[in-house]
Amino acid sequence: MKKIINAGFMAPTARGEEPWHFTVIQDRKLLKEMNDIGIKNMASSGDKFLESIANSGKKYTS
Repeated sequence: MKKIINAGFMAPTARGEEPWHFTVIQDRKLLKEMNDIGIKNMASSGDKFLESIANSGKKYTS
């Protein structure tokens, strides 16, 4: 997990502002719920690219 967060710190930001805030969620039920909501929102976004991703069948698995 530390390597992932450190990679986030190294990622470029707009105008170098670096407004860091990281939240680590380990509750698999909550992660699945968030994923399902994200897929639902993408599927109904009106954006063809996002809709194609949502409909690709790729889902969060625990």
